[in-house]
Amino acid sequence: MDLLQLTVNGLFILLLASILAWILIYRRLNPDDLPSSRYYRWHQLLIALIALLAILVAVIIVLSSDPGDPDDYLFWP
Repeated sequence: MDLLQLTVNGLFILLLASILAWILIYRRLNPDDLPSSRYYRWHQLLIALIALLAILVAVIIVLSSDPGDPDDYLFWP
């Protein structure tokens, strides 16, 4: 397994763990008064972390993919 594969797998596992943590914290929020809830700041930080990790995983996968031979995709000789 090369370094790129380990990086993508690690980021994906971190993304899943942060989603699980977000779900657990979301259930503890006070729906009547969100800003005064003591878990509200963690909720905001986890949303930012989830967004960052999702973007990083997508960008790394797209930029590391091999486009292949350009001659295979041309429709003219």
